[in-house]
Amino acid sequence: MKAGLLGYFKSIRPEADTYGVSVHMVAPGYVETGIYQSATYRKIDRQKVLEEIDNLGFEMISAEKAASAILRGVENGRVEFAFPAYAFFMKWIAARLPWLIGMVHTKLVKNFRNAR
Repeated sequence: MKAGLLGYFKSIRPEADTYGVSVHMVAPGYVETGIYQSATYRKIDRQKVLEEIDNLGFEMISAEKAASAILRGVENGRVEFAFPAYAFFMKWIAARLPWLIGMVHTKLVKNFRNAR
């Protein structure tokens, strides 16, 4: 999904610039939002999903912290960025070793589907 959004971002940004419209692409990591409260897709248990994220060592950040990071990035003129550190690293690796990211995503999806 994020790869599709990144492609869309890169295609509309030059045109948006000609109209004075700023377009930003932000890839946050795991953000504590309502999506985890209603984790009913494929009958996945919310608590097991949160445990799986925790087991991966990924920090779950609050929506407020994510919003602050986004605003700070935009105010500092950044147009494309990821946070926290693990999301930045994944974004950096994806551009250089897409096959590795494919393997990581396949494993993550498998783990989440097994967290029933």
